[in-house]
Amino acid sequence: MTDPMPTFTILGKDELAVDAIDAYMGLCQARGLDEQAAEVWKAREEVLAWQGRNQDATKLPDHKHVPVPKPADTYISRVTDQLAAALPDCDADLIRLYALLALTTGEATTLEHVHDAWGLWRATTRPDHPSIVPFDELKPEVQELDRAYTEAIRQVAASLRPPTEERDRDYLSVDAFAGKVEWEGGIVDALDYGLKHTDLDPNQPDSAKLREAWARLERLYEPVREQKDIVADLLDEIAAADEDDERGRK
Repeated sequence: MTDPMPTFTILGKDELAVDAIDAYMGLCQARGLDEQAAEVWKAREEVLAWQGRNQDATKLPDHKHVPVPKPADTYISRVTDQLAAALPDCDADLIRLYALLALTTGEATTLEHVHDAWGLWRATTRPDHPSIVPFDELKPEVQELDRAYTEAIRQVAASLRPPTEERDRDYLSVDAFAGKVEWEGGIVDALDYGLKHTDLDPNQPDSAKLREAWARLERLYEPVREQKDIVADLLDEIAAADEDDERGRK
């Protein structure tokens, strides 16, 4: 009598299927089984594609021999749930990266932040994707593809603010922001003054692009500001030394 071989079936509708396949593929690669790993990769892509087409059917395992865990209600799950509802075309792993943005960069999240998060996810699912390049190297129309995701993340971040938090912060309208830049003497002087993209009203529809551009300008200018301070200190030291020399000659 032969000994029946036990089997464990992973169904495509199993929300954990892709993670399980990833783990098995990693084991194949670690043992030098490159051909088997390539076949497992194909299965992974098929499951991922099916789940993308059948998101309503994809759920936690409900096999008889696998108990269905009760989802924990945490601040993390509330963020991921909101994002999953707003962005139904997103993979669960990508949603978790977007949730991190909602919790960290929040309402100040930019298109570049979203692209970087997407790139981190895509590098594990399709490493040869042509858009896995720095944000600045993307064509403008490709950059704009991140806008809907950016807005969803900002909206979820806004919903996280406690009810007691002050909601009527004195944001600047686009016109007032432009006036402030002119008043300070130009863009560089406004950056030195400390004008930030977060000073713009996020609820004003036409402020989004200016917020994005100014946020990037802030990041680019920060190292320049540091060098300006260093040079200014050196010049002050030289001027002070010249004054001491002048006094010594009198």
